[in-house]
Amino acid sequence: MANPIGNFSNNATRMPFGKPGQPVQCVSDTKYSTRTLAIGVAPATTQFFNTAPVADPTLDNYDAGNQLVTSGKAFVIQAIACNIISTSIADINAVVQLGTLVLTAQGKEIGRFRVRHLAAGGGVWLAGAQVAAASSVGVINGIPHSDVFRVAELMLATNQSFTAALLMPVTTAYTVIAATTVEISLLGYEIRPVA
Repeated sequence: MANPIGNFSNNATRMPFGKPGQPVQCVSDTKYSTRTLAIGVAPATTQFFNTAPVADPTLDNYDAGNQLVTSGKAFVIQAIACNIISTSIADINAVVQLGTLVLTAQGKEIGRFRVRHLAAGGGVWLAGAQVAAASSVGVINGIPHSDVFRVAELMLATNQSFTAALLMPVTTAYTVIAATTVEISLLGYEIRPVA
């Protein structure tokens, strides 16, 4: 079976996977990176995908620091989502309204997106309960669904450098009230040689 993505010549350093003409499979996948904004002034820049993924697969899902895929694979980004979890509604609102996400591949900026356009589900959702005298509130920035922010297909080749950065205002710094978890998700499909 011929390569379904196109002809990538014989330059092995630029080939996203395998050898010319080698059969490949495309598997739906999500690559994600999670960071926590600590209480205090929000950093001007928070990097994602830049270090080796942590061992907990619920927090990170990518192959290596600065690389979404290795070992002869490629990854095609089709959509971007940003999920923010905190007990502080103000913190979620600040990241959604003030934050900007910058994607960089091979040292070149490939996209700059306002977080308000990337919010999973499109807005803040609240859920609360009161049991006896205690009450609890859970806050997330939406339920992920098919209306995530779509991008033109962007293919990242094997071992190609990639990072994402969350930018927050520097002229009027925002003070984080409660530890706030931010997850950047890249939805798409992985291309890999048929085993």
